[in-house]
Amino acid sequence: CIYSLVSNHFTQFYPWTDYTGQYVTFTYSFYDAWHKFFKTGVFELYGTDTYLGTDNIGSNSYYGLFDPFLIVCYIFPRAIIPHTFVIATFFKGVVGALATRAYLKYLGVSEGSSRIGGLSFAFNGYLNFMVGFPSVVSMCSVVPLVLLGIEKVIKEKKILTLSIALGILGLISFFFLVVVCIFGVLYAIWRYLWTIKKRNWKENIAVPFLGIMAFACGIMLCSWSLLPSLRESSLSGRTISIGAAYLNSLKTSIATFDFNTAFARLFELVGRHPGRELQGLIGFFYPTYGYLALPIASGMNANGGIQYDAWVASLFCYTPCVILFWIAFVSSIRRKKISHLVAFVLIAYLVFTNFAYYFFYAFTGDGYGRWYIVLVPIIIYYACQELDRLKEEPKWVPISGAATSLFLATLTWILCIVVLKDKTFETSLTTYWVTRYSVPSVVNGHSTLWIVYFQLGMDLAVSFILLFVKKRAILLKTLGGIVIFETILWGNMSFAYMGTWNYNGWNGGVEYRNDVTEAFSKINSFDGNAFYRAFVEGMPENNAQEVFDFNGTSNFHSLFNYDVNQLALYSHMNRHEYQSTAYEQTYYNKSWSAFYGNKRIGADVAFNIKYYGVKREGYGDWENCNVNPEISKYLNTDNVPWDSTLVYGDASTKVRVYRSSLVDENSFGHAVDELYKENRDPSSTYVDDFYSGNSSTYETFNEINRNEEVYTKGAIVKDEDVDALLSEGFAFSSAPAKSSLLKSVSLKKTIYRHEDTNFLGFSSKDNKTYGPAYFLNHSESKRNTGVSYVPDYETVVFTPSDGSKYFNSDPSGAYFSFLYNFSNLTKTRIYLIGDYTDDNGKTYEDQLLSYDYNTMTAYQSRKVGGASSADVFGFYPKGRVKYICLNAKPSDYSNPGKENEAASISSSYGLYVANRSDVEEFYNKYKSENYALKDVEYSTNKATFSSNFDSKKVVVTTLGYDAGWKVFAHFEDGSSKECQTLKLDGGFVGFIAPQGKVSYVMKYQTPYLKEGAILASLAVLSLATYAVARFIYQVKKKEKELA
Repeated sequence: CIYSLVSNHFTQFYPWTDYTGQYVTFTYSFYDAWHKFFKTGVFELYGTDTYLGTDNIGSNSYYGLFDPFLIVCYIFPRAIIPHTFVIATFFKGVVGALATRAYLKYLGVSEGSSRIGGLSFAFNGYLNFMVGFPSVVSMCSVVPLVLLGIEKVIKEKKILTLSIALGILGLISFFFLVVVCIFGVLYAIWRYLWTIKKRNWKENIAVPFLGIMAFACGIMLCSWSLLPSLRESSLSGRTISIGAAYLNSLKTSIATFDFNTAFARLFELVGRHPGRELQGLIGFFYPTYGYLALPIASGMNANGGIQYDAWVASLFCYTPCVILFWIAFVSSIRRKKISHLVAFVLIAYLVFTNFAYYFFYAFTGDGYGRWYIVLVPIIIYYACQELDRLKEEPKWVPISGAATSLFLATLTWILCIVVLKDKTFETSLTTYWVTRYSVPSVVNGHSTLWIVYFQLGMDLAVSFILLFVKKRAILLKTLGGIVIFETILWGNMSFAYMGTWNYNGWNGGVEYRNDVTEAFSKINSFDGNAFYRAFVEGMPENNAQEVFDFNGTSNFHSLFNYDVNQLALYSHMNRHEYQSTAYEQTYYNKSWSAFYGNKRIGADVAFNIKYYGVKREGYGDWENCNVNPEISKYLNTDNVPWDSTLVYGDASTKVRVYRSSLVDENSFGHAVDELYKENRDPSSTYVDDFYSGNSSTYETFNEINRNEEVYTKGAIVKDEDVDALLSEGFAFSSAPAKSSLLKSVSLKKTIYRHEDTNFLGFSSKDNKTYGPAYFLNHSESKRNTGVSYVPDYETVVFTPSDGSKYFNSDPSGAYFSFLYNFSNLTKTRIYLIGDYTDDNGKTYEDQLLSYDYNTMTAYQSRKVGGASSADVFGFYPKGRVKYICLNAKPSDYSNPGKENEAASISSSYGLYVANRSDVEEFYNKYKSENYALKDVEYSTNKATFSSNFDSKKVVVTTLGYDAGWKVFAHFEDGSSKECQTLKLDGGFVGFIAPQGKVSYVMKYQTPYLKEGAILASLAVLSLATYAVARFIYQVKKKEKELA
């Protein structure tokens, strides 16, 4: 990856969201958790910065929370994590090479050949293909150790290597622990059976028991991480998958003696797709140039780009191993090695049929080719033991093997042309389905046909080297040089073809990253004992809050806390689950992403969004104020809640951060007046209920406003908890049909033409700027019809359709809930113009009262597909609004000339309004003593607070629900009790609070962590007992021999 290191600031930034937006980004959070642990001795069990909060171990072990290779990242400054990932990757390759060398040597391969094998494994094709998934790369390094451990159990009855290797593997990635354990058992059985004659009957009895013990202890060693991870996986719905449907179909067909169907299931094409069927051949004979596709046949998306397919992986172990593998195969036939040939057939079955792609994930996945890693050490071993035997082989064996390899490589290319070129494939399985292929692959207009010719040439060259270089020392050095050359070549090709993500532009760019990080570093220094969330305009990545070190409301995470997903649906932050069918079985598809950043008042108060980052627009002197310097003294036009306080930045910095006036230190939770039943409909196609069942744009608009008001005045209770609350004396109300606070306002549209002045009111005639409201009285024309307009030089204006002068009556301001569907065609600035009255009663007419652009663009880029009808944004004008204006930026459109109506007007728009005084009265009620939690302090895994309610109440907090939260009430008489916790509003932690003066301690304990720790302790004790017993046995055995 020299290409990337040199060209991209010593980073290996693959333009792959899983790498840059997940693994690298999450490591910032892991860095903070580990540094906090070593400073305080308290490990973060509840991760507040992973979406709305989650079981940190259960969710983030998958992404490397306990990956030992990331220690490299933790010992350097936080700011250079992307750079230290390069060092970590290097160490992974080194460890993998050393582990493979040890494995090969243990199996009797010579030192020289073992080194060739280690080099081949270090950065093999599988690793190069999966390099965008760093935890997968870490896992690769441990697989040879597992195989070495199995061999030691069989040969020497030593279990420590296997147990420790499995334990480390489980900490790195429980996902691959399943794969490796399943394959490891098959490998162990195979090796045991084919070596059974080498042991006496006592050893043949002892070895299986020791093997079971080793596997069990290895799994138990990591069970404190494994069990929480499995719980989180079960919440995610991954156990209801295509793999599960396949297994159910197979079991049903066998149980009903439908052997035709059973046979069809057992021998169907990989992924039920000809392209996937060929991937085993392509991935074995040809190198990979990246992490999305194989070089001679890449899936194409609708736009002609390369389509990612999770079924695909690589088996390429570099040319020397490829040729030696087939020479070894011919040799096995010559020597009549039945065990080799049977193993070859079985592995071919696994590679070329669908079964293994589900089986190795315990039938819980949707079909993955990532299990290929278990075959890589086997391929390398088979090749390297032949390298040792090469001199002894008759000349026809290497000639036949090399010819076979060259023939099959050529045949693979021909098959790709015949089967895939210019063909289309109808969808059979919905996941990652590839409709058409590029044969050969074409990347950014460049054909990869040269790779076919190059690889066939390499096959020929290596074949001649193996045939004619007689001196072993020269042969080993030559083969080692070839492997190194290929490693460097294909590593750099992966960046040359796939490109790199410019580090200078990552997460908003260097200046933006530095400003936001510095802002929240300062905020956390004085607000560290409070729990809060924040939203920053721009939001360059779904998980950017983890880089900037604040708690956010954005997410792209395969194992985020699905206990909060119903809440996400209530606010349309996520798409619905939907049903699909495979093998005549139904399974659910869930979204791995969610986003909220719409500045809607109900959600912001419920989520405790305390800080808003406003991204600089770059308008020079006018940035967050009106052009009139007199009014600018009083009126901040940044779209943040009224009277919010600027705590960081100014008009010159990339961001300005405001502290919201709507929440305070005690906005951690409050008691509610009303309880509502969830009313889930189990027969629905979607897993929905009354609160997230609407699909049309305007129904959704009403639903959002209603739901987010409910978050404050009431609580939505799960159906299964209703009886418990009724027994406690609580009553339930009928769910409101709409918001009681917000009122719908119909809109009239007018388009103003002002070609002499742009959005800022800049006139080229006199080079003066008159302000955004200047066009109202200085327009050339206006019209009431049309669905498009000219960016910058036309402004779309909405006014009350009933002819009213103002939208709101309160001179201090209002809250506007504005529906406007955002897309690349309708992208626009939205701002409100009206009259502002200062503290002295002086009124300034036609002033800019509130402006926003980056909130909507962040939402457009981050929103989840299927939740698009939720384009509802909040505005906080500080005055009486007359006009809602849309003015598109020319930079957002191609050819934005003064005559080109490049910007479209959304066909879906609407408005709800509430006067500021009414809003503040509504929300202030829940800050009073009879509702609010007081004296709130939040620290890692713990919160303390107090209350003084006049009766027993249901309290909803702002923490994302997880079963690990417990609340304990402490009374004035010294007694205490545990409060019943509840999941409220689809995803908030709630509890039943007693009457009177009470103090509380709220603690988080990872579910199944204690059970996992006990199992891990038992494993350590068992291994220690075994080691001591073995030592004593060996000592006595020696004494007996000496006697």
